[in-house]
Parts: sequence; C-alpha cells; structure tokens
Amino acid sequence: ARGTHIYVNDIHPEAVQMARDAANKAGVSHIMHFSNEDINQYNFPSQAEVSRVITNPPWDKRLVEDSAQAWAGLGRFARSQIGSCNGNKAEMFCLAGEPSLLQNLEMQPSSFLAFKSANTDLRFIKYEV
Repeated sequence: ARGTHIYVNDIHPEAVQMARDAANKAGVSHIMHFSNEDINQYNFPSQAEVSRVITNPPWDKRLVEDSAQAWAGLGRFARSQIGSCNGNKAEMFCLAGEPSLLQNLEMQPSSFLAFKSANTDLRFIKYEV
C-alpha cells in the first residue's frame, strides 16, 4: 500500500541479513527499515505510525529461562512503543510454542489460532495494544 513502511528488528544480525536478502529478492526493500537491536533498546522512529506488529520471539521449550526475559521485554516494548506511536489501537501478533512464556508479556490476548508444525503445538496469538 502507498505510504507503507515495514520495520524489521532482530537481536541476531544473521536474521536481519536474511530478512534484508528476502526483501531484496521480493523487490520490497525500498519500504523496509532494518535494525539489529535488543528489544529493550529498540524504538520505532518518531514518524512511525504503527498499526500492526508481527513477532516471533524465542519460544523453544529448551530455552524457556532465556526466553522469559525476551517475552517480558516484548511486553514492555508493546505497552510503551506500539500503542503510543499513533494514539490508536494497534495489533500485535506473536508466534508461541511454549504456553508458559505468555505470562511474561503481562497482556491479555484477544484471540489465537492453534496449529501444529513439525510435531510442535503452536499458537498464533493476537493482542490489542
């Protein structure tokens, strides 16, 4: 859509490079802004009008301890950055595999879709921010 901007951020430089490569191949890199920051330091640009955030925070069952901190940071980010960008409600969608991590967001989901991928039970969860 005209005026669309997509902001891509990941703590792992390799993930950002993969996204950049995919955007180049798809011909959409001109509307994308890439950064490599920890969610606790990341801020949307001041001119950003955010209506939707789609995220894949760490959710592997083997990494629950480290993942809990990432989910807590995502919750703080959502409350301080997403809703405040344009004054309107926004949506945040999260992919989750370990249900116990969801409590770290300190947010209530508005809906979710449960599915299975590679013998793993997953949820695609929607939050109103």
